[in-house]
Amino acid sequence: MKSELDNFDQRLRKYYASQSLSGTTLTRLTHTIRTTSRTSGAPSVARLKPWVIIAGVCSSLAVVGVIALLVLALWHSPADDVARLAAGEVATNHHKQLAVEFSTADVSQLREQMSKLDFSLVMPQRFQDGRHRLVGGRYCSIRGQIAAQLRLVDAHGYACTLYEVRPVDALASVSEGRFEIDGCEVELWKDNGLLMVLARAPHR
Repeated sequence: MKSELDNFDQRLRKYYASQSLSGTTLTRLTHTIRTTSRTSGAPSVARLKPWVIIAGVCSSLAVVGVIALLVLALWHSPADDVARLAAGEVATNHHKQLAVEFSTADVSQLREQMSKLDFSLVMPQRFQDGRHRLVGGRYCSIRGQIAAQLRLVDAHGYACTLYEVRPVDALASVSEGRFEIDGCEVELWKDNGLLMVLARAPHR
């Protein structure tokens, strides 16, 4: 899941940021330079200026850093970035807790009321067990696409917000993901041809 990728990212960055040549490795490097200078006539290590050795060490660490950045670039895909941006936008809207424009507990009625949508509202399969109650909805947007914001209340009385949007343009690359942003748990998945984004407080 996305949280595992974030943890890997942080661990990898922290690991390479802390890397330096050990005393043993530096001794071996000095020995190699000394041996080479004797056989090839190159300047001995004793005559090498300290900045030359430091430059060599920094170059080695720079190579390691470049490799780490390449690994991170390959590990993250553009879809991950779009998913995170969408999740951040949804988290911000969720915290606003704006009043619904259409009050109804019937998704069919809400579908008729929100006629400006370019898709048909549905109740995701995971919410068809009766444990979430629809309160109403309002128009919103996600990454520039018109979307529906549905206010739901779970069996414990906690509010959560469900966003539905057509997965077109940049959103077409997003399939699923899970993030925790600004104290808000955001989950993305696809259902009935739509991109669903659920925002709520972290599980208690």
